[in-house]
Amino acid sequence: MILLDPIAVAITEQVGSVVVIFIFVGTVASVILAILAFSNQTEKKNIAMIALPITLINIAVIGFFLWFGANVAS
Repeated sequence: MILLDPIAVAITEQVGSVVVIFIFVGTVASVILAILAFSNQTEKKNIAMIALPITLINIAVIGFFLWFGANVAS
């Protein structure tokens, strides 16, 4: 998310949409893998405990910009 603006400036719009899709797919995969990691009794949860807040912050940032784009920017 931090490097999305420099990437958008340096590349065309077609590649920018691929980057956004990659972010959404990665977020969904991260949530699914977090559920699997927390439900498994033998899995160590250290990395999952670090990745979960980062994923939740990422979801919050995506949600804010979707809300901002839908309500304020128009």
